[in-house]
Amino acid sequence: MRPLLAAILALAVAPDVAAAVLKVPKQFSTIQAAVDAASPGDTISIGKGTFDEEVVIDQRTDLELVGKGKKTVVRAFVSRPFSVTDSQRIVLRKMRLRALDAANLGVLLGGCSECQVRDCRIDLDEFGGGLSVGVYVGAGTDTLVNGNRIERFEFGVMAEEGLRATIIGNEISNYSVGIIPAFKGGVDADALIADNVMTGEHSDVETGTGIWVFGLAGQPASVFGNRVEGTETGVRVEGAAHVLDDNRVKYATTGFSFLFSGGSELSGNRVDACDVGFTIDAGTDGVRLADNRTKKAAVAAFRTSGTGGVFVGNAAKKSKALDLEDLSAGGNIYVGNDFGNVVLP
Repeated sequence: MRPLLAAILALAVAPDVAAAVLKVPKQFSTIQAAVDAASPGDTISIGKGTFDEEVVIDQRTDLELVGKGKKTVVRAFVSRPFSVTDSQRIVLRKMRLRALDAANLGVLLGGCSECQVRDCRIDLDEFGGGLSVGVYVGAGTDTLVNGNRIERFEFGVMAEEGLRATIIGNEISNYSVGIIPAFKGGVDADALIADNVMTGEHSDVETGTGIWVFGLAGQPASVFGNRVEGTETGVRVEGAAHVLDDNRVKYATTGFSFLFSGGSELSGNRVDACDVGFTIDAGTDGVRLADNRTKKAAVAAFRTSGTGGVFVGNAAKKSKALDLEDLSAGGNIYVGNDFGNVVLP
């Protein structure tokens, strides 16, 4: 048999090297030691206990770090429990991550691709304002933040200058801003923010925002099925055409606020017991609202200063003042809405 053919056949039948399970603290006394020893494809199993560490995962691929839920506590006093940078397919899940300083992050994902933070409890020891972030995603691609419980950070989840961030199924409380995807430059961000629950329970965040979507033209975000309760602004949208569907806001000063986000589409959203249900500022033109509902608006169910908007099949129930307040110079279209007390140009 010719040597080259023999070598190919040998590779074809050779068994794969099995991925290892590295156990902390049974085999390694620290999480960092296990990370340093791990190879691509390995799993790091973190047992019960409190680990006072600031774990750094840099330029690594294909690692999964799994704890025992709330019984696995990773606690950082100075920086953050986990920093993941310039890495691919790193998964953090089933841990309690505690930051003990108001300037801290819970998790940093910087320049990562296909990395995930799932099913963790992430909390700051004491709400202190400042630039504290539960999960920070910087310049990432295809990042997933899913199923986490995040408490007492100034920003629950912040995603900047990334591509296709998915923030889904998280519970965020005691925040100033629950979720903020903020995009700059020329990337087509395509963020998905879905099925998150945000409650503004802390007395210091009465001026807070549940979801604040900021992006330039060509950087759309999809905001679906979220629930926001007890904050000043439920959903704030700026700077691009976004799609918002089936979101719920309750007990806020303003349910949905739009600023320079012309072309956005809203459908099937619900606002209950807010001062203003939907407000569209001057400079936000061409917004389309279909089948949205408000209930018990104290000031105005729908208020617009923008032009070229299309309002179809919306309804306002039990408003205490106005169902519709159109402060624009005209040019909005109203079809099949259930409005009673209205002010038109």
